[in-house]
Amino acid sequence: MKLSNELYDFIKKYGLAILVGFAGFIVVFGEQWGVPYAEKISATVLAFVEWILYVINHSSKEYFKDKQIVSSVNNYDTEDPNEGIG
Repeated sequence: MKLSNELYDFIKKYGLAILVGFAGFIVVFGEQWGVPYAEKISATVLAFVEWILYVINHSSKEYFKDKQIVSSVNNYDTEDPNEGIG
């Protein structure tokens, strides 16, 4: 499943922050205001956030599947950096 760049960016930047903030808000103020099942609501929202993270991760893997990515670990300089010192 590939997400469009705009949707991916929106979800990653705003959607996750808003949902996590909402879950924290419910936990903190839900008990004070007498919101029934505040902890369960928060846990459900956070479970939804985890699912969104899975979708984003899967989409990212699909996006990079066809692209060749060269790891900087494989492109290191083999010369001794301390050579000539001392």
